[in-house]
Amino acid sequence: MLCFDVRGAGQCASRFWHAMLVVLAILHDRVALTLRNVCLAAFAILAFNPVALFTASFQLSFAATAILVIWYESRARREPVKWHWIFRYPLALITMSCLSAMATAPFAAQHFGTVTPWGLVANIIGIPLTGLWIMPTGMILTISVLFGLDWLVALLMTAGLHALYHLADWFAGFPLAGWKVAPPGYIALFVMVTGMMISQLLTKPMARIGLVLAAIGGVMWAFRPVPDGVLFAVGRTPQLVLAAHNGTAQSYKPLSVFLALMAELRMEKGIEPVDQAQCLPSCKHEFSHGISASIVMKAEGLTAACKNFET
Repeated sequence: MLCFDVRGAGQCASRFWHAMLVVLAILHDRVALTLRNVCLAAFAILAFNPVALFTASFQLSFAATAILVIWYESRARREPVKWHWIFRYPLALITMSCLSAMATAPFAAQHFGTVTPWGLVANIIGIPLTGLWIMPTGMILTISVLFGLDWLVALLMTAGLHALYHLADWFAGFPLAGWKVAPPGYIALFVMVTGMMISQLLTKPMARIGLVLAAIGGVMWAFRPVPDGVLFAVGRTPQLVLAAHNGTAQSYKPLSVFLALMAELRMEKGIEPVDQAQCLPSCKHEFSHGISASIVMKAEGLTAACKNFET
């Protein structure tokens, strides 16, 4: 099975288990697209790797999949509206893109400190490009190897991949392409997820309790302030970034490009490195709201830090 995904192996693993369960359901004449199958796929992944529950790839994948299956099940229970296929496909495409963007936005904000409004439009263009060009040519490529025509099909597939790449790069240059937002926090995220689960597990009118909880979680996210600091626990070397009084943020350890980007996204400020020589054995950090903190690099700096606060 080929899986092209830039967000990690967790996405590919979840899609693999989804596909397997859908095929098994069809073979046994059962309904394939149900929340039960989504839960079974999640259980299969967590049985082998429980830590996957806390990864961005797992959360983003299952959030998008669950919301689409919920929408499909709600549509299946109602009388279908007879539209011509010319209108059904674009309407379904726009609906799926909107639902996926809505479901994944809190998790993207939590892990990356950003949301992508233009991703909705990019998906509307990129999904047909993937489904009607890239994936079919990828399947034909596996067969064309037998006839020695793989070089020709590979050119077609490469052209589709290049088109998808340039599409993503084009949208990445738009204003607010990476809109920086404060992460919702684990409490607000937990309230929102719990509310959505309750809304599906319970029947009306009790299901409305879940919707109320989800709305409360959204309000908690809206009024959550930007954090004053970020602590990255990288191995045994914690790396601290604190907001400064000059409208920037200061890092007290050298940051990799990835961690510097994550700090900027979470704190909505530019990152300036601090000369570590000035903080040996300790130094004083001034926040924007008049609060001070002592930064201690070594144990022998604790005494000096206490004296700074006494003076």
